[in-house]
Amino acid sequence: FQGAAAEDLACIAAQSVDVALCTGALEHMPDKRLVLVQIERVLTAGGRFVCLTANADHLWHRLASRFGFDVAHLSTDAFVAARPLRGLLADAGLQVRELGYWSFVAKGDMPPWAARSAALLDGVGRAVAARWLRGGLYVCAVKGE
Repeated sequence: FQGAAAEDLACIAAQSVDVALCTGALEHMPDKRLVLVQIERVLTAGGRFVCLTANADHLWHRLASRFGFDVAHLSTDAFVAARPLRGLLADAGLQVRELGYWSFVAKGDMPPWAARSAALLDGVGRAVAARWLRGGLYVCAVKGE
């Protein structure tokens, strides 16, 4: 196991990693393009990048500031939506195998009434496949062989 800044994985040899996992961190990385380029560099042919992140299309992220709530924990936080994430992955040379939405309610970022409402709306979002009611975004991308 090794740790490094995601934008500079120089301590990890090229084509030496089978799986790169990013859970709840991509939204905190200012240069997502560079991060994904580095991930592509270290992945073996056929290696996988698996990521869980907050969904920028989620209703809470769109409305929070109108209610006076700040959803960014860092000044550099930037949530990403499915379409831009697909583009970033493609630009880095990673092929999306699966991309979808998962139940994520940022309860720590919202008052209790909003958390209860978001959890209820997430259930509706699952039933009707509404991306703007789903708090999380997941992706599995593969480096070409």
